[in-house]
Amino acid sequence: MASKGEKKVTKTFEEADAAWKEVLKNRTVADLLLETLGQEELPFKDWNESHPELNF
Repeated sequence: MASKGEKKVTKTFEEADAAWKEVLKNRTVADLLLETLGQEELPFKDWNESHPELNF
């Protein structure tokens, strides 16, 4: 009986994992950042730009 229950729980989690993967296929990190920041476009930062006033 426990084995049958364990199989059912395992199958349920496998289905949930598959559904989660499908959702993630349609989302990007950029989407999540924009949503989190509440903006329509991501700010641009040139990490190669030097700032002498900051001593780098």
